[in-house]
This record gives sequence, structure tokens and C-alpha cells, in this order.
Amino acid sequence: MSRKIKKAWKIVFLLAVNLAILIIVSTENAQAARLGSSGERVAAIQQKLFECKLYSGEINGSFDFATRQSLKKFQSRNNLSPTGETDFLTLHLLGISSRDSDFCIQTELLARFVQHCGGTSYRSMLMTAENTLKNKNGLTLIGYIALTDPDFILTLSSDEPSDEAYSAASQALKKGLLR
Repeated sequence: MSRKIKKAWKIVFLLAVNLAILIIVSTENAQAARLGSSGERVAAIQQKLFECKLYSGEINGSFDFATRQSLKKFQSRNNLSPTGETDFLTLHLLGISSRDSDFCIQTELLARFVQHCGGTSYRSMLMTAENTLKNKNGLTLIGYIALTDPDFILTLSSDEPSDEAYSAASQALKKGLLR
């Protein structure tokens, strides 16, 4: 095969991997907010429920019983099955924009990657997150991770990242390192 064809196949492969990971992460991201979950996504859900006058608890990013009950009320009022867990439609109706969702997806992916890299302290996880974003050289975050650590992509688990991993990923992304 010629170089151009090989390069084209590599690009097609990377795009397919990117799409598959986006689907996996976004599906998990949308469905992961349930009793016991924690992180920025949960805080955003709590904030939206508070704005709808359905939640009066503390906006702390911890998906507790009060958050679940408020979400069930929201789902019932919007003719959705009152599961008390988020899905794409519930998030959409809450008004969580695609920009917010993209940030959540990026945070989720980076948090999982940072935790996968073995960092145990917040400082080491933040360093890993910042270095990952600095070194991606124009690639999407998913594309960069797929190229540098294909094993991570193959072992992408449904285990929830730690609060430290979420915080480190979120902090690095908020610094504007993802462009």
C-alpha cells in the first residue's frame, strides 16, 4: 500500500476510536449520576434542580437521597420515567448545554486517564492532567490518549474516578489548557 493510503487508514482508525470513546464516555457520563455519585456533574444537576425549585439541599456535588428525590420529581413533571438517575434526555431538559456536556465528557475522560496513570495524590494527578493537555499537540484529548496509551482505551472501565481525579482534571481544563 502507498503511504497516502496507510495514512488515510490511520486517520480513519483514529476517528473511529475517537467516536467509540465519545459514545462510551458520554453514555456513561449521562447515566453515571445516580445515588452515591459525586463530582462536578452532580453539582451542576443540583444547581439546575435548585433553580427549578425542586432541590433545597446543599449544592455539594454529592448525589444523595435528597438529590435523587428531586430528580425523580423533575422527571415526573416532564413526563419521563422517574428513575432518579440521569440520562441524556433528563440532562437536556435540565438545560445542561452541549458545552457543559462537552466539558463534563472531557473532565470524565481526563479524570479516568489521570487515575489510570496511577497518581495517588491530588498534586500528582493535577500534574498528569496538565502535562497530558500540554502535550497533545493539536490532537483531540481522546486521540492523544489513544495514541499514547492504547491499553487505557482497551480497558476503559465503568469505575467512577476518585474525587481527587475529577478535581485535578477539572482544574487543568479550567486553566484553559484544552483548546
